Amino acid sequence: MIAQCDLRFLGDRLRGADTLRHFANSNDFLTTAEDERWLTDVLGADHVHFFPHGGHLGNLNQVAVQDAVMDTVQDLVPAAHPAGSPP
Repeated sequence: MIAQCDLRFLGDRLRGADTLRHFANSNDFLTTAEDERWLTDVLGADHVHFFPHGGHLGNLNQVAVQDAVMDTVQDLVPAAHPAGSPP
């Protein structure tokens, strides 16, 4: 049961999942350098972003971080539909 609480348990299912994005901070006390390497390997460098500072989610109020998150997920936002057309 303890092993199943580790994200590595889902590694095969996460590998190559195009809709996943991971944002964290390199100085988060819950994340190690090995975790950063593993996440980058599994999700791909384009889907993983580590900000240098912010601790555990402590920088989400910063506009630069919000912009980086939104820029990275733009490909996941459905295209706008013209008024009156079905989604």
